[in-house]
Amino acid sequence: MRRMSSGLKRGRPPKFGRPGRLLAFTVPDDVREWLERIHPDPGWALVTLFEGATHADQPAATPRPTPVAEIALLARRRGLIVVNRREMPPIPGVVLIPLSDTQAFLALEAGRGLADIELGVIDAIDEAQAGDGRRALEEFRDELRRWRKDPQWHFEPRTIVVAERRELRAEKGKDGARRVRR
Repeated sequence: MRRMSSGLKRGRPPKFGRPGRLLAFTVPDDVREWLERIHPDPGWALVTLFEGATHADQPAATPRPTPVAEIALLARRRGLIVVNRREMPPIPGVVLIPLSDTQAFLALEAGRGLADIELGVIDAIDEAQAGDGRRALEEFRDELRRWRKDPQWHFEPRTIVVAERRELRAEKGKDGARRVRR
């Protein structure tokens, strides 16, 4: 059995460089979005605010812009590719499913995978004029390439079902009865 020397512990280092504890709490969507502008990870956003408030000699935390693309972890090891929907132009074969005013996750046409997203982004870059989301597409292409080459990530296409609530309208028929119309 191998022993660790000089008291070093194995495993992942502390997230913030010091001991911490998991907290789970609910905040309103506008507060969550505000925290995400400071940092995509709410824990880091809170620590940034704390450090800015407790260290008067340091400048206050400035909100971080929403990244063009990131992997949002849903569970310990699984995540979705999330993009800034305000900046991302259309990509062939890809549908943006809104999560918030600024974020959307990607849904693919049947039978498509990561390589198809990358090719769609490259095609969209070739067709985009400057200012038509070209910078966002180029950043997204670079992230896709980095994720594809990173051995810690493995991508599998999955099928999703999106339920959309219909807006129902009540109308009066010729007989005066109210009918629901779709």
